[in-house]
Amino acid sequence: MQRKELARFFQWFMDIIPEREQELVQLVKATPDFEFWHPDHDPGSLDVLGHWFAGQIETINPSPIDESGNKFTSRTYSLAMDVGIYLSQVLCKNYPMLKWVQPLKHKRFIDYGQPVLAHFGRTVLNPPRLALELAYGIARGISNGSDLRRTYNFWAELDHDEKALLD
Repeated sequence: MQRKELARFFQWFMDIIPEREQELVQLVKATPDFEFWHPDHDPGSLDVLGHWFAGQIETINPSPIDESGNKFTSRTYSLAMDVGIYLSQVLCKNYPMLKWVQPLKHKRFIDYGQPVLAHFGRTVLNPPRLALELAYGIARGISNGSDLRRTYNFWAELDHDEKALLD
């Protein structure tokens, strides 16, 4: 994409956050046993969301010959985006110094042109990509619903370390 297109994409992403978050809340609360989830942006809300998300991962096998070729359904990709957005909102509520940025300096950077959270020292965080990586781990049986909260804790602790260094 050209820079103008990337700028429009970034603005679209920022504008869509409330809508995607509301859609996620409706989906979770419409699921039996998750009706009482309280999406208050408290880190504890990630426990319930992570377990809900783990039960939503769906794959398809596009090739009858290669069983390792499983891919996610469009719904799973969409849910990963929404779960990543909710994770970002929990981080932003609890660490208001975080800011959404769009790296455009180095085209080979993995998150080039993507909306990411900045203020983790030299590192940025792409919450939708993290949620997608969690989905891959769940699909392969190496992650579970608890890992969404663990992801938050990892980044939260990293931020605390940085604050201590700055004091």
